[in-house]
Amino acid sequence: MSPAKRIDIDLRVEALRAFRIALFEARANSPRAKKALLSAQSLLVDAFLEDRKENARFFVWAHRIGAIREERQECTWTHDAGRDTFTLDCPMQGIHSRVGMSVALLSRSKCSICGAGDFECEHIAGEVYEGVICNFEQTDMWLDHVALTQNPDFTYTFHNSVPLRAYAGRSVVAGVEAADRDRSSCHSIRRLCDGLHGQ
Repeated sequence: MSPAKRIDIDLRVEALRAFRIALFEARANSPRAKKALLSAQSLLVDAFLEDRKENARFFVWAHRIGAIREERQECTWTHDAGRDTFTLDCPMQGIHSRVGMSVALLSRSKCSICGAGDFECEHIAGEVYEGVICNFEQTDMWLDHVALTQNPDFTYTFHNSVPLRAYAGRSVVAGVEAADRDRSSCHSIRRLCDGLHGQ
């Protein structure tokens, strides 16, 4: 079994566990419910994004948690008075993304003991040699490529924040009243989201 598959399995287990805990905490109206719901939603989204086909049920469960958070009015816009903008930083932004970003950075480093380059000596970072701790000092770094892909190495690149600018008491985005910032960030877009109804 590949390490990537092992991570995927562990993520599914953690997401399912968090989902059950969140439902329990929400039904009990526990003070821990808000944190449990957000944690579960994040894990469910990440599990889905790791393997959309294999983990399709996590799409529906994440929306189920989202519906509970909306009912509890926990999905609020964050207001930045200085810029007069409202920002939505929600795990659900990633679940509907079709493209993530892959950034490849390359770097060179040298051994602090002998000055050799990467993989050119037997010294191990963190080990002590004649009273000196070995580390590999980065000498330079450069960008190899930036790519938009449906299968990025890291699913967090699907996530993004949505800023809205308010104008005369209203957001410039049609259908999103400024008053919605005090209610639910999903209030005005929930009709557009098939997953919210388990479809």
